[in-house]
Amino acid sequence: MTTTGYRVTYLGSTDHLSATSRVVTVSVAPLVSLTADRTVGGRHAAFTLTSTVFPARPGATVILQRHRADGWHNERFKPLSAASTVTFRVQPDRRGTFTYRVRRPGNAVNTQGLSRELTLRVR
Repeated sequence: MTTTGYRVTYLGSTDHLSATSRVVTVSVAPLVSLTADRTVGGRHAAFTLTSTVFPARPGATVILQRHRADGWHNERFKPLSAASTVTFRVQPDRRGTFTYRVRRPGNAVNTQGLSRELTLRVR
């Protein structure tokens, strides 16, 4: 599964001229999952976030991002395990909601992959 360019060529016939389409690029992003051991906890509670990337890319770096009023911010960088998973432990120090996602940066083969957004609530 890689990002690839495609085009169509018609060789023509005695009745029709040949033609070639423009190249259309189909971008392929890795599938990035994100789960939490729980989504609600008390103040200073620790949450464990687990992410898996498919296709597997052991050793590749993923980024835990947190959403704030002005957009997404990088929180932590970690390499994927041999099983293409990574675990982050977060421990908000105040009440409120905290939204996270995991980003797998793009490379020469694939565009970036983003997990779903996961909101944690601290009471």
